[in-house]
Amino acid sequence: MGAIDKNLRANKFIEVEGVGKLSKNSLVNIKYHFVITTAMVTRYCSNYGIPLTHHDALSDAKAAGLIVSKFLHENRFSNLDQLVRFAGYANYGVLGGSGFRKGRTR
Repeated sequence: MGAIDKNLRANKFIEVEGVGKLSKNSLVNIKYHFVITTAMVTRYCSNYGIPLTHHDALSDAKAAGLIVSKFLHENRFSNLDQLVRFAGYANYGVLGGSGFRKGRTR
């Protein structure tokens, strides 16, 4: 988790350059990055004691929310907006009970 915090503070998650090209074929490259991301999420769930049922959208959504909640708490952010601004995102949308609302460009 320390590496994630370090990369977050350095705005590494919004950079495209340097993320690694795992294949010359763009589709295979995306596939490899997806597999790595899935493995990371599974590991975080295991480390945090978060139940995760693969291929179950509700379980995935709950796990994602709990991971973000734990990350906010561990890094002393009061809310998601603080984290998003700290990470350098100028614009993000919101998904809620009434659907998706696009973010505003600041």
